Amino acid sequence: MDQILDRHRPPNNFPTLDPPKVNPEVAHILSQAYVKRDQCHARYQLLVGKSTSALGKCMNYVINEIKNNVDSDLKMHLLPHLADVGTFMTQLFHEISTTRREYISQLLSKSVKDTIKETIPGEYLYGTDLAEKIKMAKIAEKAGNDLRQDGYSNKAGPSGIRRGGGTPLSASMATPASPVREGLGAEERANLQAKSPPREQIPIKFNPPSGQQINISGREIIRQGFQLRGISDEAVETIIDSISTATISQYACTYRLWYKYCEEKQIPVFQANVLQVIEFLQNIINTTELNYGSLNSHRSAISLISSDSLGSHPLIKRFMKGVARRRPMNPRYRFTWNPQPVLTALGNLPNNQLKSLTHKLVTLLSLVTGGRLQTISLIRVSNIHRDESRLQIMITDPVKTSLSLNDQPFLSLPFFTPNPSICPASTVLQYLESTKEIRNNEDLLFLTYVKPHKKATKQTLARWVKQTLMSSGVNTTVFKPHSTRHAATSAVRRAGLSVDTICKTAGWSQKTATFARFYDRPLQADDDFANTILSTSIN
Repeated sequence: MDQILDRHRPPNNFPTLDPPKVNPEVAHILSQAYVKRDQCHARYQLLVGKSTSALGKCMNYVINEIKNNVDSDLKMHLLPHLADVGTFMTQLFHEISTTRREYISQLLSKSVKDTIKETIPGEYLYGTDLAEKIKMAKIAEKAGNDLRQDGYSNKAGPSGIRRGGGTPLSASMATPASPVREGLGAEERANLQAKSPPREQIPIKFNPPSGQQINISGREIIRQGFQLRGISDEAVETIIDSISTATISQYACTYRLWYKYCEEKQIPVFQANVLQVIEFLQNIINTTELNYGSLNSHRSAISLISSDSLGSHPLIKRFMKGVARRRPMNPRYRFTWNPQPVLTALGNLPNNQLKSLTHKLVTLLSLVTGGRLQTISLIRVSNIHRDESRLQIMITDPVKTSLSLNDQPFLSLPFFTPNPSICPASTVLQYLESTKEIRNNEDLLFLTYVKPHKKATKQTLARWVKQTLMSSGVNTTVFKPHSTRHAATSAVRRAGLSVDTICKTAGWSQKTATFARFYDRPLQADDDFANTILSTSIN
């Protein structure tokens, strides 16, 4: 192939058929992914240019070399078609140059984009003397800023709307009110805004500093980040399936903060370098009280959409070690509550009222299994199996640890004969009987006790547990619904149950330090000793 290409060099009067080179001023900011993509387009352009050169030789031969041997009518019919092919080829060559420029322009600042807009590709993609043109544009911009009236700014926001008027961005940087595109007139923008569905129903897109349309929706920005790496749409969807819905929602908060920071600092959203990410994280440290866990989540979110593996960069890892020392992760609770009074209160709840029976069952299950409320919310009636001494429940839906543990959660609920009022297995059977008439083929165990009796979400279960703990005397201003996990696992540990058994039952890996670091808590201190000491001062 190279030998064939060498035979068709551009004619002396048409040297621009060689693919233009990337200007040195621009080449140094390109990541490896961008370089590879541009090289691929340049290869296509080379083939188009060589084809055009070969076509030109054919036309020249028809016109000059065989003018006396070719029928004039045949020549008149042949040449127009050859000329049309030449037109198509040169137009394709030009459009490939335009495509290369547009991809690279995503990484350039707005002022540079405005400067290069009128440049004409030649030997270089953005013409010659690019550095001088950028320099002159900056001088002109500075002079314009000096002349501009104080307090007025024509800087375009991320949706292309001028800061001096139009629709402003919300203070929280959540999303603009509508997908207003650049180039529309005022009337067209108004019509577009009027027709736009509510924010919750559609993804809202706008222009980040990189020039790439992004969507401050966790799933969409992750999708676009992978697409910019050249990954196919089908492969991107498979990758996104590896990320839980909760993680995507959590990362969306990071992306709103990251976009706002990029807009202020004129940083390309998907092409930030290590130093820019570190400065972003440092800015969060300076302005918030977030600990290592939250900052590490921000780091992970940005690394996910970046073209380079920022998360594993030595400087980022060193920075995060410093964060761990400055803002260490601490357990939510230094102590926990005693489950015994709560179990006593549960035993006194009536089973003949659906509301009290529901509250009793969800709280009882969270205590006797030590499991997450997410796990309990996924119990299905079809997965409940009974034998002589217990109920056995297999959780078949994906849970938080589905990718990291070999086995799905398995719940074993014994028939607790010493105190039937708090027997978890009997309570499950009683609940199934009470909800039989309102279940309507719903397979998930927990239903709302208020019409129309829909399946209960994890958040609803958490609210029920909180109400039950509050009525049982637990201070719910301190202890959250998830604290049942702390109380239960700490209690059985104090009773002598092995750590391996606790971890297996509660859904932790046996090698994890999570239980020891965050869940094994002493009981809340009794104040009888202090009251006795203080009472002596009264005598």
